[in-house]
Amino acid sequence: MEGAKQALLNREDEINSLKRQVELLNEEYGAVLEAYLLGYLREHEGEMSIKEYADELKISEVRVKEALEVLQKKGKIKLVP
Repeated sequence: MEGAKQALLNREDEINSLKRQVELLNEEYGAVLEAYLLGYLREHEGEMSIKEYADELKISEVRVKEALEVLQKKGKIKLVP
């Protein structure tokens, strides 16, 4: 029984470690996406189609919208309808 308990604890530690790694990767991905978005907006005079951009990068439109909102909160862009 102790061996099974220890194995379960080890698995929980592994899962928590993997969760932390995923969180770090998501943060890095977000930063890279923000940088790409800024570059794209500069090249296209501040205009873009979220759908076309998402399709081009093969990511969800939601992810693009979230990154744009983060950039706006940071004061780097201003979103207009």
